[in-house]
Amino acid sequence: MQKTACHEFAGRQADWVIQQEFSEKGISGYKVSAQDRDAIQDLKEAALKGEFDILLVFMFDRIGRIDDETPFVVEWFAKHGIEVWSAREGQQRFDNHVDKLMNYLRFWQASGESEKTSIRISSKMQQMQMDGMYTGGPVKFGYCLVDGGLVNRKGAPIRKYEIDPAEKEILELIDELTVNKGYGAWRLATIHYTDSYERVDGSVYRVDQVKYSCYHKSRKLCPCDGQTTYQAEKVDGMVSQTIREIFKSMSGAPEEEKIQDLFQRRIAGNRAMQKKLNFELGKHREQLTKLQMEIAKTLTGDSLYSPEDLTQAIQTVKKRIEESEIQLERLKEEEAQKKQGIEMVTPAYKQFKSWAEEFDSATLEQKKMIACQLLKRVEVGRDYKISVELNMTYSQFCNEWNANEFLDTLLHSTDNEPDENISYQGMNLC
Repeated sequence: MQKTACHEFAGRQADWVIQQEFSEKGISGYKVSAQDRDAIQDLKEAALKGEFDILLVFMFDRIGRIDDETPFVVEWFAKHGIEVWSAREGQQRFDNHVDKLMNYLRFWQASGESEKTSIRISSKMQQMQMDGMYTGGPVKFGYCLVDGGLVNRKGAPIRKYEIDPAEKEILELIDELTVNKGYGAWRLATIHYTDSYERVDGSVYRVDQVKYSCYHKSRKLCPCDGQTTYQAEKVDGMVSQTIREIFKSMSGAPEEEKIQDLFQRRIAGNRAMQKKLNFELGKHREQLTKLQMEIAKTLTGDSLYSPEDLTQAIQTVKKRIEESEIQLERLKEEEAQKKQGIEMVTPAYKQFKSWAEEFDSATLEQKKMIACQLLKRVEVGRDYKISVELNMTYSQFCNEWNANEFLDTLLHSTDNEPDENISYQGMNLC
């Protein structure tokens, strides 16, 4: 269509002769710079050699749609004696500042339209994917394509994903192993780990043994004084024991109902102070209003107070109001912080308690899933020295604290301090 339009436009001109045609397929003038487009570079080279006088395009945005680049590409051709024409928009001239401004505005608008189009297409693709529609590429394992009951703008049917009955069981197994048991892609593909050893007599001895490998150590990516591999069974056992020690702290933690009850009782004093301050503020503001009304009487000589006494009294009342407002705001912030602390602790308490109850009876994979949620980082060093960093603030669950001490720490803390490090003897837990 674009080629035909250009030929028809050139044919209507008296002395135009088409010397050469350039076309690009699969190139985005919005995303690809002119310096990376072969057609633009070939055109510039031909222009420098004087091989043509006029550059004709279907529309100017065929040259590009980059607002801070394309206007200067068009101007470059004009400065080198090349007339730039569009079959739809006429000639782009540079006779005055208005021409230059129109040239820039054209590509600024084209860039904006391209951006909008990109957003619309991206949003549409995301929506289609959410609706289970096929948007191209290889078909995902466990699924097949069926008629979606819709057609695109070209009238072609739009297909959608549907679980392949032949692969359904495998798909469900993959979901179970990854979501509930924490299997990664490598472990899914290779269920068994086999080490091979060659004996003195030349025979090969094989044993199944799961290991953890230090990625950086094995590839010499950074200095490391640890081992290259570690026996997974030994590491898992040590981490599990560490987690059990952490869960022992649950024995001294208060019940959720006690936390909420004590919070309400502790916060009652705060609210009583707020109520008292609000009452005093009301009295101070009422007093300030009366003093301000007294100012008019001093001007007419009807007031019992001198202007100096009145000014001093007003300043005193204003200072009391300011101090009370600051104190009231501090109490409100303290209440909000305590409330936020309870809101954060309660769901963590429930989850923590649930993990503690089910950990010993869980499978190894389930224990690893709990560890992934509970632990932020596990470091293993030479001689199996284990260091563990927790994801959540867990000090409130330690058994050396009783319920009152725990809540005193929680309800009276106003600083957002980082989590404390807690060490268990022989565990190197941090």
